[in-house]
Amino acid sequence: MACGLALGGLAWGLPSWGFSWPGEATRLEAQLSSDDAAARLGAARRLGRLTPRVARPLILRAFADPELEVRLAAVEAALTLEVSDIGGEVVPWLREREARARVAAVEVLTHDPVESAIGPLGRVLADADPRVRRGAAAALGEMGRARAQTRTVDEVRADAAAQLLGRLDDADPAVRGAVIDSLARLGDRRAVLPLVAKLQDTEVEVRTAVVRALGVVGDPRASGAVLIAARDREGAVRVQAARALSMIGDVGAIPTLVALAEDSGPVEVRRAALVALGPLCAAESPHRAAGIEALVRGLAEPSTTAAAERALTALGTAAGDALIACLGRTTGQVSAACARVLAAVRPEGAADAIRRALEQGSVSAAPALKAVGRLGSADALILALEHLTHPEPATRAAALRAVVQSLRASGGDAQAAGPLLAALQEGGWSTQQRLELIESLGWSGDPSVGPALAAAFSSTSQRVQLATLVALGRVPGHGQDALLLTALDDADASLRRAAALSLRNTGAGSVTHELLTRLESRAGQDREAVALALAGPLGASGTPSAIERARRAIPRMPPPARDSLIEAIATALPTEAGSRALAELAEGTSVGDRSKVAEVLAFHGQGRSLLVELAGDEHAAVRAHAAWSLGAHAPDASTREVLRSLLADADAAVVTNAYASVARWIARQERAQGDADAEGKHWSEALCAGLGDPRAAVRVNAIAALGQAGSSCAGHPWARLLRSDPAEEVRAAVVRVLAATLQRTDGNEQGMSAEHASAAFELRRCSAFELSRRVASSCDAALGLGEGSLESPKSRARQETLPRLVYVLGRRSGTPATRAPFLAMQWLGGDPEGGVLRGGWTDRRGAFGEAPGLPVSRLVESSLLRAGAR
Repeated sequence: MACGLALGGLAWGLPSWGFSWPGEATRLEAQLSSDDAAARLGAARRLGRLTPRVARPLILRAFADPELEVRLAAVEAALTLEVSDIGGEVVPWLREREARARVAAVEVLTHDPVESAIGPLGRVLADADPRVRRGAAAALGEMGRARAQTRTVDEVRADAAAQLLGRLDDADPAVRGAVIDSLARLGDRRAVLPLVAKLQDTEVEVRTAVVRALGVVGDPRASGAVLIAARDREGAVRVQAARALSMIGDVGAIPTLVALAEDSGPVEVRRAALVALGPLCAAESPHRAAGIEALVRGLAEPSTTAAAERALTALGTAAGDALIACLGRTTGQVSAACARVLAAVRPEGAADAIRRALEQGSVSAAPALKAVGRLGSADALILALEHLTHPEPATRAAALRAVVQSLRASGGDAQAAGPLLAALQEGGWSTQQRLELIESLGWSGDPSVGPALAAAFSSTSQRVQLATLVALGRVPGHGQDALLLTALDDADASLRRAAALSLRNTGAGSVTHELLTRLESRAGQDREAVALALAGPLGASGTPSAIERARRAIPRMPPPARDSLIEAIATALPTEAGSRALAELAEGTSVGDRSKVAEVLAFHGQGRSLLVELAGDEHAAVRAHAAWSLGAHAPDASTREVLRSLLADADAAVVTNAYASVARWIARQERAQGDADAEGKHWSEALCAGLGDPRAAVRVNAIAALGQAGSSCAGHPWARLLRSDPAEEVRAAVVRVLAATLQRTDGNEQGMSAEHASAAFELRRCSAFELSRRVASSCDAALGLGEGSLESPKSRARQETLPRLVYVLGRRSGTPATRAPFLAMQWLGGDPEGGVLRGGWTDRRGAFGEAPGLPVSRLVESSLLRAGAR
């Protein structure tokens, strides 16, 4: 199998904010020391062109300048570059007479909060300038991520909250709103009763902020007050009340939300109420049935259909009975929506319910068959196959789409072969539908479809020929290797590649000799395609003589073919001949050969000692693949020591992959024994250190490893990273870990451990205040307030035996980018915290290999491997 992904950023070596010439920093340093205020101001204004590391000491020098304009320019540079560890320098500015200095100070402290600023910020909450008061309130709200020096994080938060509680009656509504938002960010439950008192505020923005804050804090004591707020005259307040009731988790609020779901005011209120019902109806309660029925009724209004579907989908199989009943008593849009959600939640009996609805005419064929395709079950596939012969062309077309979708979802099913062959013989299909039929024959995986596919290849259409070759690559034992060998000589390069990939996947060992002969002596061959085809047949053959022939052919091959031949030799492991050939290649002078050997050792669980040697290679590309491949081998004392050394490597990709392998080792221990502590304890110190690495990719993998181990580090790192890490990928990784923590509970915060309660609060805070839509949506999903994907794709059911090839395409050229840096998210299993980043360089074909059975990678911007990158 092969797929293509668009390539992210290519230049790892450049700093994330541009390159700083040493001379420029020296000139600016000299100008900042000038007696001429204008020269110092000009230099301060140019500080933002430097990198954060180079700029920081110059910014601190400018902070001490006697001229306010110079200091303000330095503040702008510091905020632009997101320079850290500067907050303490501006605390004295809070006492300055010039309001602009005080405003600048609170802006810096909001970006970089420090514990020592809490008292001074509390004093300027009474400042005459509302901009200062508003900024001070915002800065105090960020004390939850300040690195505590003399007290615990909880004590720092409590101190900041105490300063804010006295300013809830500020004359300026914007200041009151900032104070309320900051109390929400801090999560101090002592704020609940003072906040409840502010629900009578005359300003709608303030009342909205109060209800949002009560939801984020999540204290059940606020439930009664929020129920009252749900009757507020302003729709914006009612929307926040619906979300807050769901976040608080009071199932007694279901009747109120049911009423809001039928609110006669703004449609946003009804949508919010429907979404909020989802997580509350997940728990057993006397009101559960009424809540689910309200969600089903919400499907009837076009403006609320999407929200109701979202909530029912998040509710899962608990909604199954109501959705099945809906199919039996409704028609039109409502029954179609019930079928869609039924396919998403997949309760037992879903396919039978859709069948009955089709027979009764309560749901039309098109939406019913679309839902059938999403189900992906054997019963659903049978239902779709039955409709391939329907007299209505539109129904046949819908059935064919459902067959294709169902086979893709399930990974294939041989029972589809007969009906599909019959449908193909009937004719009357468009060219596109013939292509879908051919694709479906391939997904059936039944060898009996081989002759029909061979007949289809006789078409004069290049698209049909290409689809046929691809389909043959999904049918083991199809008996059409001769056709595929012939296609290797086709004048069309795309057909040659498709034939090669299909031979790679399904070719019999008996064609090995023919392929090797073509490589060795036959003129005019597409040697890249022939070498690509060899992996499957050579692995099936495994004879020492064939392996030796492949090894001897390597020096005469073009670079892309060399990579394919090395992969082919690796399929012959653990034979002695295969091991000997790879060891010889690993000792050669070709960096490309050594790099590929290091990569392929991840796929077959062989060559541990060879990997240890390659981990010390002088070239980073080789070490990076070796660091990743070590994670595929069971750890022992020697490999742990090697991996520990790679954690300190000079190359970012090597370090990233080393942390990924630690995560994979911990996950292996969890799968094997259900206890990740045995491996996690070896790495806790290194993993906690990785959370502070300047490269975002390293932080992502350290987070993933800690998540696999079910452990954390001192100083509330999840809260700090989720609140302030500049890299979206890092914050998303934290959300996956927090979601997994929350899933280990019953969803009721009462009685939770401190760890669980903290995870729930951080997810609520993220849902309310996170600026990234992707991260906020993940937080919503973890809370049951959004569509339920935490970016954790599942593998298909079909068992793959060969590594998948992922071709990385150049962003501009659209062709495979050879020897180009890549960074990919790879999923280690179904657990939501199981994603790690893998860095490296593509091979001489523009591809990298993935182990069989893993979900397809998602390519990530490789800039995350640079220090300070976003």
